[in-house]
Amino acid sequence: MKSLRILLAVFLLVTASGLYAQQRNREFLLSKEYAAGNKPRPYAAFVHQHQNFFGEAFSFQAIEAGVLFPRGMFLNASGAFFASNLHIDLQGEPMYVSIKQVTAGAGRVFWENKKVHPGALLNAGCFSLHADKTDVSVFKKTDASLLVHGWTCAPQIFAEFNVVKWMKFRPGIAWNFYGFENTSRIRKSDLQNGSVNFAFIFGKFN
Repeated sequence: MKSLRILLAVFLLVTASGLYAQQRNREFLLSKEYAAGNKPRPYAAFVHQHQNFFGEAFSFQAIEAGVLFPRGMFLNASGAFFASNLHIDLQGEPMYVSIKQVTAGAGRVFWENKKVHPGALLNAGCFSLHADKTDVSVFKKTDASLLVHGWTCAPQIFAEFNVVKWMKFRPGIAWNFYGFENTSRIRKSDLQNGSVNFAFIFGKFN
């Protein structure tokens, strides 16, 4: 009986010391120590999005800004636009089309300390499409003969390359959904398509 009590006391002592050590090694989101090493970090990115519009290959140029959080999470906002007008034949009539869109997004990267690691991103927002018979600057306001507004949503998967401590390269593929009131001249299938995306990301990375 005495030996059993001694063994039980030793077991309780070891268990208590183990729990204490585990408690000391555990990280807490609200602790000062965890917060000091896992502060949110801002970043900025230049994005190129290549896809088909009205059956023609064309590209968005975008500027993205966001915040990186612990565990690979990040939030962003971006503005995308055509750098020049897209020349198409719309029902037999030549037209010059420009599109602008503003989105907000949330994403996550996995195993971000690896040189190459995967991730996923979802962006959603609104867009505007202008079409006219004359080729004017995309940044000049005009009374377009055709104007469409709506929403857009794009889920994306990507790979991310840690190039240097202050820059990453992010190629990915996305599917771009567009929602707007149907018109006799433009259909959702004219815009809705897959895309290949490339981004150069700048910031202070771990």
